[in-house]
Amino acid sequence: MSKISVAVPTYNGAGTIIEMLESVISQSFKDLEIVISDDNSRDDTIKKIEALGDSRIKIFKSDENSGYPCNMRKAFNLCSSPLVFLMAQDDILADDVISDSVKFFDSHPNAGALSRPYYAFDDTPSKPIRYKKTFDIPQGEHKIINSKSEFKDILVLLNTMDQLSGLCYRKSLVTTDFHDDVFPCHVYPFLSVIKKNDIGFVNNYTV
Repeated sequence: MSKISVAVPTYNGAGTIIEMLESVISQSFKDLEIVISDDNSRDDTIKKIEALGDSRIKIFKSDENSGYPCNMRKAFNLCSSPLVFLMAQDDILADDVISDSVKFFDSHPNAGALSRPYYAFDDTPSKPIRYKKTFDIPQGEHKIINSKSEFKDILVLLNTMDQLSGLCYRKSLVTTDFHDDVFPCHVYPFLSVIKKNDIGFVNNYTV
């Protein structure tokens, strides 16, 4: 069993998914599996993924289109590792993100989830068009958030929940399933851990 799974729900992602997967495959941390849950794509998404020839990639193709919430739930449940890291088909990872995520959970046994700020870009990562707010802590360090945290800190965390890429879960501490509404789909299981456990927030723009 790999230490961490990267869960990727995809649909007609041929135009972007290879660049995303290359950013995962090139990570310094190698003990991972990449679980692709394809929601009956009509383009050559699967063919392009298979051409990468990486044995860590596991492809599960649905015979019908069920929508993002169901596909995200399927991708998560197909992961066999204790840690599950989410990635969208059109995002890319910074270097060493997987390694740093694993180290965080190793160092924080009571943590059930890990978040991050992120930024969006159109043409090149060097020219971001939107930043997410983070905490005033040194770069690379973590803020621990739980049910006793100040509400303003929880709001900063919530403000990063609109994007699935870069969120990481400890599967054994997730108590709520992915929601059927599209936008908060991945938020419910993530925040379920805050009832009894910690959530980490790293001050790094990892995605």
